[in-house]
Amino acid sequence: MPVGLSTEELQKLDELVAVRKKIPKGESLYMAGDAFNAVYAVRTGTFKTRMSTLDGSDQVTGFQMAGEILGLDGIGTSHHICDAVS
Repeated sequence: MPVGLSTEELQKLDELVAVRKKIPKGESLYMAGDAFNAVYAVRTGTFKTRMSTLDGSDQVTGFQMAGEILGLDGIGTSHHICDAVS
């Protein structure tokens, strides 16, 4: 979450959250090609983003930890271009 916010500001931000969901370890939050529906905030745990290369192998594109945002890859095209795995 953003650094430097007051308790009141954090409460307002928390009210914007539409859905909270737990993603079991090894499961996907979204996959490449899925429709963009939301931006996600990691509250606990970690996620790995990855893309498949032309030869079929996976390339890790990032690691997201608590306080970081996921899903921005889908804003421009309305579809995700990578997988997000817990």
